[in-house]
Amino acid sequence: MLITSGGVLIRTKVEQIRETGRAAAGVRLINLDEGEQLVSLERVAEEPEDASASGEENTTEANVTTEDNTPQ
Repeated sequence: MLITSGGVLIRTKVEQIRETGRAAAGVRLINLDEGEQLVSLERVAEEPEDASASGEENTTEANVTTEDNTPQ
């Protein structure tokens, strides 16, 4: 994730960045406005698609009541 002094955040997956040859000048991920600076570059870890696969389970319980306020 790239963060600019103007509050712009750019988040992209590494797989989406095209590889370049040796003669290339590099890959531009963001165009900065005049006076704007890149203030942070952070690596964001990918979360597993299925939380139960990683051993984490949703333990939040909801209190459900009917219209006459009797618990179900």
